[in-house]
Amino acid sequence: RPNLLNKAVGTNKNGIFPHGDLFIDECVERSMKAKEIATLILEKEPFSEKQILDNFKENMNKLATRQKNWDIQIYDFIQENYQKQQLFYNQGHPTNVLMVEIAKQVLEKLGVKGKPESKLYMDDYEEFVYPCVSKALLLKWEQTEIRKGENIYKLAEKMDIQEYVQEYIWWCYQSVQ
Repeated sequence: RPNLLNKAVGTNKNGIFPHGDLFIDECVERSMKAKEIATLILEKEPFSEKQILDNFKENMNKLATRQKNWDIQIYDFIQENYQKQQLFYNQGHPTNVLMVEIAKQVLEKLGVKGKPESKLYMDDYEEFVYPCVSKALLLKWEQTEIRKGENIYKLAEKMDIQEYVQEYIWWCYQSVQ
């Protein structure tokens, strides 16, 4: 869903958190502080395993339906690899791993030999995968820091979950905690 609280920043019309975070929004509405919210994300389970698995299944079913008319088939690749490595920075941006797979299939369709490589990083809007999501989906890869690039949207040198929550509240609610 688009984040209506997320304001444009300069020439960036998408703002800093274009997808929003329902859990953080609910916590802010309950007057919780950034540190409390980050602790809940890290130590509790904001979403049940059933919610997570149902959401995953629903989105994979949507992908399977959409790709019926595509020349490039990524459903199986995602299904086989999502637990092994990060394939998306957020719901709208694939990582280089997935981009290379797509490029490989495009080259094959064009009859071009060679191995594609991607140096394009789309992690400007990278979002955290909550620990409860990682646990429910049995992810083998870890994420302790996001938005690692130099020219991306973050105020601090690194963005861990605490910084992510603080910046989300700053940018979306114009509030410092």
